[in-house]
Amino acid sequence: MNNYTERLIFGCCNLCFNKTKKEALAILNYAEKLGFRFFDTAPLYSRGYSELLIGEAFNLKKDIKVITKVGNYSIPKIYVPASISLPLNLLKNKLKLWNFKKSKKVSLIPENNDIAKVNFINQVKNSRKNLNYLTIEGILFHELNPFKLNNNQVEELNIYLNNININKLGYAGKFHKELTELNLPNWMKILQLEIPFELNETDEFEILKLIDKNKDIEFRFFNIFKEKKLIDKRMNAAKKILNDFPNTKIIFQTKSMKRLENNFLFFTS
Repeated sequence: MNNYTERLIFGCCNLCFNKTKKEALAILNYAEKLGFRFFDTAPLYSRGYSELLIGEAFNLKKDIKVITKVGNYSIPKIYVPASISLPLNLLKNKLKLWNFKKSKKVSLIPENNDIAKVNFINQVKNSRKNLNYLTIEGILFHELNPFKLNNNQVEELNIYLNNININKLGYAGKFHKELTELNLPNWMKILQLEIPFELNETDEFEILKLIDKNKDIEFRFFNIFKEKKLIDKRMNAAKKILNDFPNTKIIFQTKSMKRLENNFLFFTS
């Protein structure tokens, strides 16, 4: 039986849906206790609180590794501490007062006219500070077409990252056929996509072919628990991917310690 502990990543997109800051920190600490050492986040996750909570929970622990992101968006400004914000968010959700706004993203269409104005280095600096200078394993371009980025911008970011010992650059977002029709950029070390299950059949095949073709790239898959009725099938599909392709990792998230433990045990026993 394979133990995939080192290939499991705890996703921190929805930390703000915990009732309190204490609960958010508790689920992070429990993930570490179970054996998670890899955590996925972004400046926008949990309306900006995700990085801050991770930084506080692990406080310079050297064995914790984080992936965060840069994108064509404004970094949320934090004015209210998490100890107040999380209960307030819960109350707003219960009263149905929360207005979920989609963040501005750049689609995988060549409409990157304003990307050159984005200062990715400043975004990384902000993330490092929020994460309390934990080890950042890599930086991913968030929903930005990797084939339409400004080469000088990418090179400048890569040089900066190498100088601060962040050696992985990649892409996180939706699958697009360009990823299979063109050679992947030389700088791409990580490709983070939705798990190829219950997608378009052609896309599923293309993604699996892409993994096999690019054995030197790390593939990370999310949305394992996207639809409740398909969770068992998705988990089995995720486990098969881990078994068939050694260059893959799986991201999953929950605010339930019991569910987290059960999911962890599924992949590690």
